[in-house]
Amino acid sequence: DGGGDGGDGGIRVVGFTLVVAATGEELMAIEDGDIINLATLPTTALNVRADTEPAQVGSVQFSLNDNLNFRLENTLPYAMAGDIGETYNAWTPDVGEHVLKASPFSSRNATGALGQPLSITFTVSQDGLPPGVAELSQSFPNPFIERTSIGFNLRRTAYVTLDVYNVVGQHVQRLVERIMPDGAHHVTFDGSTLPSGLYIYRLESDGDVSTGKMTLVR
Repeated sequence: DGGGDGGDGGIRVVGFTLVVAATGEELMAIEDGDIINLATLPTTALNVRADTEPAQVGSVQFSLNDNLNFRLENTLPYAMAGDIGETYNAWTPDVGEHVLKASPFSSRNATGALGQPLSITFTVSQDGLPPGVAELSQSFPNPFIERTSIGFNLRRTAYVTLDVYNVVGQHVQRLVERIMPDGAHHVTFDGSTLPSGLYIYRLESDGDVSTGKMTLVR
């Protein structure tokens, strides 16, 4: 890996993990020299978690590219783009090369003894992602009790339909059927009158189709 540059060996950053911001799902460990292709990921709403030894330290200071004070995290999880409780903030990396460094400290607010940092260089690509396609995100929360939010991003104005089906393919509800502008959109699905189980949501925009799964629980 990219290694550290000295410090107290008692605490150290041992790795970076790419996660889905909405769910915390772990996508991959990011190591020095890796290439992350956004076109192969389920979403571009991401975050990066720094993993430490021991698992809990005083604080972790992140630097990204030229921003040496990109983020300071005092509590678990140590998220490069921050988090609220255990919900990660969303971060979409720019295409190109990035240098990420995380430095652990024994006390809060980057004070106390400096442990062993970890620095890596990785490259972000977008190979194979066709222009104009809609990006569908995982519904949140998932699983959900009554209501959940389905997010998607349009790269241009498009005619959009968003439908929900049950696990056997029966149509449950049409949530969207209209022309929508480019940008981020969020639609609430109310399942309060439906039985618990797995549901499929299907987004179609100018011929491009994406689907996702969500679980209703009681």
